[in-house]
Amino acid sequence: MYTVIYGINETTTLFLNSRFNKGSNIFACTKGGESYQGEPSLSLEQLVKMNRNEIDRVVICSEFVAEISANLINNGFTLEQLYFFDYHKKIPVPLTDISLSSVSKNNTLYAFYDLSFNLPCYDVTVFCVLAELKRKSLGLDHIHFVVVPSRSEQVDIWAQLLILAVWITNGELTKYSVVTLNAFHHVQVSQCFRCAKMHNL
Repeated sequence: MYTVIYGINETTTLFLNSRFNKGSNIFACTKGGESYQGEPSLSLEQLVKMNRNEIDRVVICSEFVAEISANLINNGFTLEQLYFFDYHKKIPVPLTDISLSSVSKNNTLYAFYDLSFNLPCYDVTVFCVLAELKRKSLGLDHIHFVVVPSRSEQVDIWAQLLILAVWITNGELTKYSVVTLNAFHHVQVSQCFRCAKMHNL
């Protein structure tokens, strides 16, 4: 049985040198043509044509986990076969452990953080905690954070999102997704929302 190592980079070497490497490896990349220490990699198209009974698991050694796993599942691989090699923890993580369950819109609190009225600073931590309190008081299961870009000046939206994303991923609150709505310029979300709505718990 083969382990397919999807992606060729430093993470590939980390996996191969780890205790989780069982040997009998095949290398793969989406377009193919790359090689690892002289060993050629298969393209996704070539990988799909392999006998699935010969493949034990696919270990994704790439940061593009969502895209790669979606391509593999669309081509007949099961979620249970897929793993992501965590570069920091140096362990393969089953995708079944990190895949998101479906989220109902009716069971979600939408929290708008408008950068025209709120600075991209650590005030966002207060906003997130208040949103979590509001979610609990309403009996909802999820929070969907919407970061609305500033309309008053030219800004680097990615720098602003970074502060929010870093806090969420390192915090204790887990049921979130963060999106940017560049087309949401007509929405008026002011300090009144933050003060009146969020403090009315």
